[in-house]
Amino acid sequence: MTYRRQKTAQHRNESGQALVFLVLALSIFLLGAGALCVDLSNLWFHRQAAQNAADAACTAGAMDLLVDAQGGATGHQGFVTGTAFNCTAGSTAAPCQYAAKNGYNSNTGNLVSVSFPTTVTGVPSGTVPPASLAPTSFMRVDVTDNVQTFFSGMLRGNRTQTDRAFAACGVVLANAPFPLQVIVPPNP
Repeated sequence: MTYRRQKTAQHRNESGQALVFLVLALSIFLLGAGALCVDLSNLWFHRQAAQNAADAACTAGAMDLLVDAQGGATGHQGFVTGTAFNCTAGSTAAPCQYAAKNGYNSNTGNLVSVSFPTTVTGVPSGTVPPASLAPTSFMRVDVTDNVQTFFSGMLRGNRTQTDRAFAACGVVLANAPFPLQVIVPPNP
């Protein structure tokens, strides 16, 4: 009987040790999951910002392509159509200025590059204007952002991750009977 009481008393002193280790393991897991969420949210935010900058820069450049195709010159485009270039800090090219307005000015660890492809995926060949009408029809803006990671960098050994976004735009032939269409949804 004495042996049995001694064994039961020993188990009472040790009860709860597994619970302490389980709570410790779960807290470390939750801390790691939270840290990963912070890094992924930061990457997602930078990806969206880079995409916005690429879209704005491409739209600005496409407007200059349209003006050139119509025989005018804005005098403010700051680039030679058909010649690829990289934006630098203080660049006067319209795509570079709009990328800079969105936080991408090629001087904070990011790069904005502009190229002029001859075709763009998704554009039907019948809508591409002839070279006599628009010598350069399309523009592509690539934004490369080196995003600093905080917690995942400890696992990978690299504190930055490269994030890329691009936008392709240009001038196409299209019948547009109305310059502006307002579409009102029907009342239920």
